[in-house]
Amino acid sequence: MNNENIGEKIIGRQAEYLKILLGAFLIVLIVFFGAKAKNEIENKGRTMENIPTISVGAEGRVFAKPDIGEIVLAVFHEAKTVSEAQKQSAETINKIMNFLRAAGVEEKDVKTTNYGINPQYDYIEGKQIFRGYQVSQNLQVKIRKLENSGNIISGAADNGANIVGGLNFTIDDPDLLKAEARGRAIEKAKAKAEKLAEDLDVKLGRLISFNESTDFPYPISSYKGEMMAVGGVAPEIPTGENEITANISLIYEIK
Repeated sequence: MNNENIGEKIIGRQAEYLKILLGAFLIVLIVFFGAKAKNEIENKGRTMENIPTISVGAEGRVFAKPDIGEIVLAVFHEAKTVSEAQKQSAETINKIMNFLRAAGVEEKDVKTTNYGINPQYDYIEGKQIFRGYQVSQNLQVKIRKLENSGNIISGAADNGANIVGGLNFTIDDPDLLKAEARGRAIEKAKAKAEKLAEDLDVKLGRLISFNESTDFPYPISSYKGEMMAVGGVAPEIPTGENEITANISLIYEIK
């Protein structure tokens, strides 16, 4: 057999293999598009608006004692010149800062939230008369040892703070508590959906919607954080508990 005949046979076999592969590919395409068409026909007109569903909501609550206290200290001094008012203010702030360090408050937990220089005037018989300049500075202080709250409040006032207030107790890292509240809400919502499906004599399908809102309100019982001047005996500061609330909404498809 010459080389030409051998080549023709090889070419012929390759052509047969190609036909077989092409036929198999066409079969796969037919099956695929047939299944797709069937699925589209079955789901034609089936949208979220007309899918039968069950919607339930639940609330999960967690109570925890706060581990952080925050207060606002305000210092203001008035003088004829800016430099003199700044000097007086700086002396008072430095005195307060030394007290806070001695009380165990770290530098990272003290932040200036306002610093201002404002001219002051008197109004006499309808005339504006310049009186001097007022320099004011506000500090936000984070208290990690809550048992020291009363002493820090009184000590700050004794060391020159004109105003001490805005006391608020909170939780430094609330994420774990939020997750716990969310878990409780989900459990309640699932149980509610299952009971509702049983009462309606239907079966729950897939979960098609989930919504959540988390609330971290003010302490249930604590010192009322209004700005006020204080001094003298250190007050007792109850911290109470904080309530973390998670509200969950679930929507299930009905089979």
